[in-house]
Amino acid sequence: MPREILAAHELLSEVEQGLPRVAHLPALIVWGDRDRAFKERQRLRWERTFPNHKTVILPSASHYIQEDAPEETVAAIRDWWPGGSLGGGPRGSRQACSISPSCHSGSSSSSARYSR
Repeated sequence: MPREILAAHELLSEVEQGLPRVAHLPALIVWGDRDRAFKERQRLRWERTFPNHKTVILPSASHYIQEDAPEETVAAIRDWWPGGSLGGGPRGSRQACSISPSCHSGSSSSSARYSR
């Protein structure tokens, strides 16, 4: 896998250069807390890049969140979209953390934790 990442350097650089064009958009960051490749430092970087974000941390998930915590991943996406459906765009209120009782809000973002 590291060889593939190194081979994608040009593409990844292009993506990074384009981030300022989309950084103002609402973003949902669903993060596996047990990811051995991407740690808290990388998550914090994404949160800084997208100040209008909602972060959902999945404590029992590793890198492949959709396999490790499929129900929690779907719930996070549905909660983020208006009406719990995928039509219409992200919810305006990032601080309404209805998906988890241990959810806490920041000044410009919010976070939630799921337990399995």
